[in-house]
Amino acid sequence: MIKSNIPWKVLLVVIIGLAAGIGSLYYAKDWVSKNQETVNVPVPAEKISANTIIQADDLTTKPYIKAAISNNVELNQQKIIGKAAVTDLYPGELVLKSKLKSNMQVLKPGEVFVTVKAESLEQILGGNICRNMIVDVIYTEEAEKPPVLLAENAIVVAVMDEKGKSMAEPVAVAQAAIQGITGREKAPQYVMLKIKRKESYEFTRPLNGGHILITQVGQIKPPKIEVKPEIKSKEKEAEKQQQSSKQQAEPQSGPVQQREPLAQQPKSTPKPEND
Repeated sequence: MIKSNIPWKVLLVVIIGLAAGIGSLYYAKDWVSKNQETVNVPVPAEKISANTIIQADDLTTKPYIKAAISNNVELNQQKIIGKAAVTDLYPGELVLKSKLKSNMQVLKPGEVFVTVKAESLEQILGGNICRNMIVDVIYTEEAEKPPVLLAENAIVVAVMDEKGKSMAEPVAVAQAAIQGITGREKAPQYVMLKIKRKESYEFTRPLNGGHILITQVGQIKPPKIEVKPEIKSKEKEAEKQQQSSKQQAEPQSGPVQQREPLAQQPKSTPKPEND
């Protein structure tokens, strides 16, 4: 019988070390598999301007590592659709819950949505109508009758095609001249507006004939980003430090001492010579 010269304590340490190593390896493998798990997250397919109602075709999905997504990211696409963004959202950007306005914020008390069918380009600014425009809606029936103002300072929340799908914004004027009058591949068919509730009753007029004309009167400006006072103070301190460092870097030269002008001595008059 062969006896081992290895002490039993050493064998015990080796066995414990192997067990710990195998356990650590299993834990690391399990951690990697869970943390490398990806999920499809709804993100903007194109730029979504602030205060714009988000529609289904404004969004697409993009895979993200599950562990890298914070709790503030909205993962449910249905909770994004129908809301408006507080700030501009860019393609592929994670949509934060804090950047979405609730439905109550989108529609203030006394406001409603109406959809207008565009029968001609002249009705909708030659087809160049865009979201976030502020417009007046005018109804004309006959040449003899004066036009009627249906809605004042209405907001364009969506521009859609014949299938009710949101359309991209028109291109630049120079490119629009090449592609056509609208700058889009096809002309818009429907325009969704946010108006006052009392104005919505006037939109039954077009059913009796006549047509609607939309004219632009303004544009919604993006919200200003307020800077906290503490951030401003830090910026001022940084500017002061930068100025002081510049002053230290410059060679310090003392005041230039000017030499005092020499005192002018009185001119000596020549003495007359004695004959």
